Formats: sequence, structure tokens, C-alpha cells
Amino acid sequence: MEGAAPDGATVAVRSRLEGVARGVTLVLLDLDAGGDELVASVTELSQNSPGVRWVGFFSHVAEDLGRKATAAGIEAIPRGRFWRELPKLLRSN
Repeated sequence: MEGAAPDGATVAVRSRLEGVARGVTLVLLDLDAGGDELVASVTELSQNSPGVRWVGFFSHVAEDLGRKATAAGIEAIPRGRFWRELPKLLRSN
């Protein structure tokens, strides 16, 4: 899913890291769709991507996935809260 943020920035939500451009400062991740494979990809990529903020959303019943994502350096947020706080997330980046 892609769209424009209030400040005109392009926003893309990914379940895979393919197609994430260099120079991006905020990456939004669909953790439910990407699962453990996505979390592992972020673990590897984040070591070479200083200054990137990784934010992922997950189903509130997938607590284990949320814990794994947090351990990998992803700011893991339950899906409902993520969508409520999305404007704030975009402004704070």
C-alpha cells in the first residue's frame, strides 16, 4: 500500500523489504503478512541502515510476533493502535 503523508512524503507499507528505497527514514511493516521472515530481514538490514525507523503493526493476538519484532529493533504496535496513531507517527519522523 502506498500513499502520500500530510507533508507530501511518499508512504509505503510493506510485508517484504523488496523495493524499499535508499534514503528512507521510516519503514512501515505489516508484520502479520511478513511474519518471521520479515522480522529476520529487518534484523539483517537494520545493521546497515542507521537512521531508519522501523515501525511494524501486528494483530493483538500475535503477541509472540510482536515480541520477536521488538527484539529485532522494530517498534511493534498492535494494528488498531497503529492506525489510530499513524498521523502522529508520520509527523514525528
